[in-house]
This record gives sequence, structure tokens and C-alpha cells, in this order.
Amino acid sequence: MTTNDQSTQPLQITSITRIPDNSGKFFEVTLDPSLRLYVSEPLSLKVSSFSKLVKLHGSTGKNLGEQIRAVIETGPFETVDTENELLRGKWIGKDRCLELSKSFRVDDIIDPLLNKIETELSKDIPQVATASNQSDQPSFYTAVFNGGTDNTSSNINNNNTNSPVMTRAFSTLTENDNVHDVSMDLADQSLTTPVKRAKTNIDPSSLPEGAQFTFDINAPNPDAPYALKPISETNNPRGYDLQKSKSVIMSIFLSKDTEVSLIDIVGNDPHYLDELCIDVPFDDLGQTALHWAATLGRTYLIRELVKHKANRLRGNVEGETALVHSILVTNSFDAGNFSEILDLLYPAITIFDYQGRTILHHIALTSGIKGRSSASKYYLSTLLEWIVRKGALLPGQQNLPLGKFMSQVLNVQDKNGDTCLNIAARIGNKTVVQQLLDLGANPNVPNKAGLRPLDFGININGISLAKESSLPPASFSSAPSFSAPKQNSSKIVNDLQTMLSALSTSFNQELNSKTKNIESLQETLRSSTQRLSKARSQLYHLQDTEATFLELKSKLANIEKSINDEENSFKINAQELPNLTSFVGDFDADEPFTVLPVYNAIEAKIASLPEDKREEVLANLKDNIDKEEIYQVLVAKNFNLQELPPSVVLNARIEAYQENEAKLVEILENLKSKSSILQSKFKRVVALCTSVDEKKVDELLDSLVQAVESEPEDMDINKVTGFLKKVDNSSY
Repeated sequence: MTTNDQSTQPLQITSITRIPDNSGKFFEVTLDPSLRLYVSEPLSLKVSSFSKLVKLHGSTGKNLGEQIRAVIETGPFETVDTENELLRGKWIGKDRCLELSKSFRVDDIIDPLLNKIETELSKDIPQVATASNQSDQPSFYTAVFNGGTDNTSSNINNNNTNSPVMTRAFSTLTENDNVHDVSMDLADQSLTTPVKRAKTNIDPSSLPEGAQFTFDINAPNPDAPYALKPISETNNPRGYDLQKSKSVIMSIFLSKDTEVSLIDIVGNDPHYLDELCIDVPFDDLGQTALHWAATLGRTYLIRELVKHKANRLRGNVEGETALVHSILVTNSFDAGNFSEILDLLYPAITIFDYQGRTILHHIALTSGIKGRSSASKYYLSTLLEWIVRKGALLPGQQNLPLGKFMSQVLNVQDKNGDTCLNIAARIGNKTVVQQLLDLGANPNVPNKAGLRPLDFGININGISLAKESSLPPASFSSAPSFSAPKQNSSKIVNDLQTMLSALSTSFNQELNSKTKNIESLQETLRSSTQRLSKARSQLYHLQDTEATFLELKSKLANIEKSINDEENSFKINAQELPNLTSFVGDFDADEPFTVLPVYNAIEAKIASLPEDKREEVLANLKDNIDKEEIYQVLVAKNFNLQELPPSVVLNARIEAYQENEAKLVEILENLKSKSSILQSKFKRVVALCTSVDEKKVDELLDSLVQAVESEPEDMDINKVTGFLKKVDNSSY
């Protein structure tokens, strides 16, 4: 920390001005080196003014402003909440000022200065400067708001030669909106010559936060003034892995930590982060992470992405930058942080989308959405306030004073020839129209259809120029003399009333007709949008279905190929095997499919049962064996369950066994049926041979068996066969 040489130089008061306020106790004090302080009665000093004194005449060092704010928080202070932003903020009393001045080693400057100010405040101070050397130099209020010699005001009037003369340069930008105590250097610039402004050293702390990032500002933009095209497979000069970049960077939005950093996402590996494309699109619309962060209004994420070189001039497929996306929704309006977003994304203020629309065009367009008028007014007011406060402070090519903004953005026509004022007038948002008119928007610029903002009946200074332009100019030379008869005067009045009535009727009819046409077109547009949305949903669904179908088709082809290969292999191996029909021996066809640990456990369980219950258990093995008990046996034997075949394989085997069992049951039933038929035939033969009723054959079966056994063995088999054939034929 070092000491400034100016600390030994006494400060001279050049003027004291009473600030217009209901209380009348606030004053603006101008010191010799064009330094402005804000004090009040009884003597107290605004914290920002105290900070200026410390920075200019006291200690200097890194983060000095944060040190001052931290010290202020530890002691007594008063917070002033008023509509005047010059006065809004924290104030400290005289005693606290003296105490803090000793801490920062500026008491030799501040002590006598406060005494001088206190002496001057005891005098009668008007609301204008009292020092003689200020008579030819207007105050900041006079210069900006009362039509003084301020360059900004003159730029507004000079830029719009066709528009009606404005009685005030900023009717929608109030005094409180245009100035701020934190950036009083802007006032100093507006009151000095261009040569002096060029030589003035700008305090870096007064610059927007995004000014420290110049990688995208200094890089060439071949599409200027349009946005840079989104990164794609065909527009990827550094050959990034876009899919990997997308999956990694998107995770920053999935984290529950609202202040997670990109370096944390990649495991604190900066080299890995360098391999990622920060501008990778997340969707088919070309939205990048910066677009998403701006849409959500999350300034921390915006700062984090810009810090890692997310290009602020990059557009989506429509050429809309992240800054434009922040005003298309109300998140920033709800959070009240649009000024902070501008601090980070301001290089995109002068960028056009691929329709030739500026940020003002988009603000005008969104103002026509139901419930968005307040948000659009907030965005426009904040944008203009930011340009007035900080635009002229930007260095080099970034410099964006209000005059430059008006010449490059305000009256720009898109591809349809519409200016932002034309769109706002067509939509009918009076607030936005009046703001643009007060800024100096030209109401006479026609679009490609020949329609001007004036044609939509906008009012300037309370006069509807659309109606005014349709009336013939007054002709004083044709006015009747006072000596004309009273009847002629009445006739003229009646004719004028008739003409005005006809004009009003015609205008209302035309207005109603256009309103109906607009409503019809809007309804058609809504219907088309809904159909488009449904068509897109169907397209996405069909694309997913097609992908699933192709995947299944590929799997099916692989399975069929595997089956064919297996069948061919089986045929080849079967030819090499010996004749299996002559195999004699103990052969278990199920042995390859037997899960021996489970099989042995079940077999041991059955062996432990009484013999009279074994058959019952085997008859319904599935229901009579406790699966949990078998599982415990395997665990007790330290069997590795991972060695079991997969459940898919086991289920396939079970289904195969069930199918085989069903076929065997079917064969058994067929055999039983054939056996019954054969038994019936034998009964019939026996009944015929013994002349016994067929129903009584079963009763005589034992006797018949004994009789047959008593017959000699040399029975004529041929006779028996012939007899059976006759019996068989007679049964049909």
C-alpha cells in the first residue's frame, strides 16, 4: 500500500449547490480538481464520496474499495432510500468520517475540508452554483436535463432532423435514472472538452465488470455487425469434441450448487477445460451455455462462462446473442439484475441478429406479449441508463456514448424495413413508444410496406401526428371577415364539424378494419404456431421411434446370424459324431444344464425326508422346496453366487423344460388313448370267444388267464392273427 502525492495538497471548494429535494438538506460540493462530493445537514458524508477522497488523496492499493466498504460496515452509518440515486446509499456522520480518515491516513486533508464545508453550509445556499467561476459552466443537472451544452443532448437532437423537436431529451429517463454517485466521472466528461476527456485517466473500478474480458472484443468478427454463427460440425475450426464438450458443460446447470465453477466440474484440471468448446450448442436452435445462463438471469454463471472465454458475440441459429435472450424472458426483470448482465454482456449491445434486428427491436417485440409491458419498460430504461452512465467510460473501440448508440442502433431497419419504433407503434405499447421517441427515434422512417410509425397514430408531445397529417393546413387568408353575415359563420362551423365527423368515421372504420385484419392474422399465427409445435413433437416422436426400430432391426439381424452360424456348426459337428442310436450306457441329457450346487442341495434336502414323503415332494418340487432354505445352504458352503448362470439363461432353460414337459404330457395322453382303444378290442375278442357279456370280462379275467396258461404252447399263431383281424374288421 502506497501513499498518494496529492495527500499533501489542500483541497479548495469551488462551489456548493443545494440538490433539489423535499428535505432541502442535501448538497453537491465541487472541489478544485473537479471532484464532486455529496454532503448533508447536519454534516454527514456519502460513503462513495469518502471513498473518492481516500482513493484520490490517500492510500492506494488493490481492493481498496472493498476495504473501505468492509470498515464502514463495522461502525454506525445511515442508509438513505430515496428516488434520487445521487442521494441513495450509505452515509456516515462527521465524527465517523474523522475516525476513518485517521485509519486511511487522510485526516490532514479531510479534517480541514469538513470544517470548511460545515462553515459554508451555515450560509444561505441557493439551488445554483455560488462560485463566480461556475457562472459560465452549467451544473450536471443543467447540462443533462435542462437543455444545456451537454454533448449528449445535442447528439440526440442532431441525430433526428426529421422528428419533431423534443422539449426534453430524456422524458422517460428521470434525473434519478441518468446519474449515479458511483460513476460521477461521466458528469465530468460531459462538462469538459473532447481533448480534456481524451487525456483524463479513467478509474478502472468505474468500468463495467465485463471490460476486463477482451478476448471476443479484440477478435475479428467476419459477420459484423451481425452475430457470430454458432459452432457446428462444419464450423469447428479448432476441431473440438462437441459431444464431450456438451455433456461436460451442461452439467454446470445440473449442479445443486448455484455457484459451482467450470474448473470444479472438470476436477480442477485446467488442461482438460482447455480441450472443451465453451460455445458448444446445447440444442438444435444453437443455444449455448451463455444463452441458457442469460435466459435464467444467473449472473454468476454468466461471469463464470465469460471468464472462460464464452464468446459474447456468438448467436444462435437466428443470430440472437445471449444478451438478447436475457430480455426475451422475465427472469432478469424479476431478479432486478439486468444492469449486472449488461456489465458482463455489453459488447453485444450493437450486434444484429440475422433478421437485422437489434436489442431494441426485440424489446419492442416482447412488449406486445401479454403481461410483459413492465418488463420491456424495465429493460429499455435500464439499457439506456447503463449507456448514459457507463457507455462513454468504455476504452478504445468499446466506447459507446449515447450519440454512438443512437446512430448505430436506434433507427436501424431490419430486413422488413421496420425500426424498433415502427414495431412498438404497430404493437401499440405507448410506454415503449414514448421512451423511444424521447430518445430521438425517427417516426418518419417507413418499412418496406410503406408504413411509418406515424401511420399507427402515435402521439408526440400529446399530439397525434397521424391525425394531424391528414388534416389540411390552416389558411388564414381564407378566413371570413368579421363583417360577414352570421349565417355564413354558422355554415362554416357546420361544414367543419361535418368534415371532422366524416374524417373521424372514416378513420374509425379503417382502424376497425385493420384491427380485425391484425386479429385475424394473429389468430392465424397462433394456429400455425400450435400446428408447428405439434408437428415438431410428432417429428421428435417419429425420430425416436425410427431410432428404436433401427436398433431392434440391427439386434434381430445379429441374432438371426448367430442362430444360422450355430445351426451350421451343429450340422458339421453332428456329421462327425458316431451313430448315437447305438449308444449304451449311463447318459444324462440334462447334465450340461444342471446347476450342480443347487441340484446337490435339493437332492440332499429330499434325502433327509422320510421315504413316504419323498414321492409327494418330488411330485410338486417347485412348491415343496423352500428357496430361501436352499439359498442359506449355498451361503453356508461359501458358494460364489456369481458363478451361477445369468437369470436370463436360467429362465430360458425353465421355459425349454416346460415346453418339453408339455410335449411329453401330450404324447403320454395319446398313448393312454391308444391303450384304452386296444384294451376295448381285447375285451371284445375275449367276449366273442367265451360267449360272455363284454361288461363281465373283467370279472372273469382271472379264470380266463388260468385257462390260457393251461393251453399247450404250440398254439397256431397264424390262426390267432387271422381271428384278430376278423374281430378288428367287424368292429367297424
